[in-house]
Amino acid sequence: MVGKDAEDLRDIEPFGEGRAFHKARSGNGYYFVDIKEESCTCPSFKFGTGLVNGKCKHFSRVTGRLETEKRNAESRPKADFSAAW
Repeated sequence: MVGKDAEDLRDIEPFGEGRAFHKARSGNGYYFVDIKEESCTCPSFKFGTGLVNGKCKHFSRVTGRLETEKRNAESRPKADFSAAW
């Protein structure tokens, strides 16, 4: 990811438009997940092994995290700065 060292990236590092990096459990790198294209760069997705409903675990984790973050952002109360001091 541009501007960050690999060790500074989070477990799931979103970077807009339904795309994210997902850290490999072994800690040896990241996989690129693209929700719009329904793809992942991991070997499981590439070779079709260990998939659940056609999706790898990285794809499932990223979509789950992004949906949760979106839901949380929508449910936060909006600040009302119109009140007079």
